[in-house]
Amino acid sequence: MINVSHKEICKIKGFENYQDYLIDVNGNIYSLKGKKIRRLEPFWANNKDNPYWKVNFIGKDKKVKSFYIHRLMRAAFIPEEMQGRYVFKGNKNRKDNSVRNLTQEYELSEEVRNEIKLIHQACIEKGLNVSNYSGFVNEVMSEMLEEYVNRKGLKKILYRLKNEN
Repeated sequence: MINVSHKEICKIKGFENYQDYLIDVNGNIYSLKGKKIRRLEPFWANNKDNPYWKVNFIGKDKKVKSFYIHRLMRAAFIPEEMQGRYVFKGNKNRKDNSVRNLTQEYELSEEVRNEIKLIHQACIEKGLNVSNYSGFVNEVMSEMLEEYVNRKGLKKILYRLKNEN
C-alpha cells in the first residue's frame, strides 16, 4: 500500500513547471498559491469519448494548462515501471480518482484496439445499449478478466490476495 498521503506536483516527473500544487491519494488537488491552501474544483472535460475530471494549473511561464486528474494520480502514485498508456477506473465511477480505484495499466496492441473498435461499432449498429468507447473497453476488459478468473479457478486465490493488502 502507498505510504504517502500527498505529493507535490512539481516533484512529479513531467510536471516540474507547476509549482505550488499538491495532490492527495483521493485525487484532490490543492493550490498553495496565496495566503491559504485551497482545494481546486475539478471540471468535466468537454469530450464525449473521454468525460473525466480535469483541473487547471498555472505554470512558471504563467500559462494555464488543463490536466486529467486520473493521469496526475498515475504520475504521482503509480511507480513508473508500472505505467502504460491507459488508466482505467476499477469501479467505473469517473468521479472517483482515488489511488485505490485506478486499476493497473496495460498496453493494448493496435490489432486488439482495432478489434474492440469494430465490436463497439457492431454493437451500436445492432442497436445494443453500449456506453461510449472508453466505457465499452472497461466493460469488455472486466468481463474478459472475470471469465478468465472463473475458467482458471482463481477466485479463492484472488480473494486471499486482495484481503492480504
